Amino acid sequence: MKPSLSSPLLFLGAPGLIGNHVIPALAEIGVPVLAGSRRGLSVGGAPGVAVDMRDRESLVRAMRDIATVGLVIPDVVDMESLGLNVVSAAQSAGVNRLLWFSSFGATPENQARFSRRHPVIDEAVRASGIPYTILRPNFFMQDFTRSAFLD
Repeated sequence: MKPSLSSPLLFLGAPGLIGNHVIPALAEIGVPVLAGSRRGLSVGGAPGVAVDMRDRESLVRAMRDIATVGLVIPDVVDMESLGLNVVSAAQSAGVNRLLWFSSFGATPENQARFSRRHPVIDEAVRASGIPYTILRPNFFMQDFTRSAFLD
């Protein structure tokens, strides 16, 4: 079955900083959202879906009947392979759009390890053949206040 325009957006990496802000904002304007995470946690009122980005088949199952996949990947050792799994699964599942939260300054030469790891995923998204949007948030005030008050 081809997803309809009213099919939910599956937001992978939902429980993180970005998901906790974006998911409620999407829900507020009437976008149906599913919150994807390993534990299937509900986020911002969106129902949780248990999905493991390390398990391609888990991803394909979660993406059935999904038109758009939003993706945020935490800073983990296998970040690149998680992103490649998601893109590959999205292709197999027939997803209509990818929304990838990349990193400001995402280049292989960047001194910041986090930004240096995103170009592999950026290129996979671009080469996927799926229409996409790549967002590059810069710096979050929450990160600043956390580090300023925790040190």
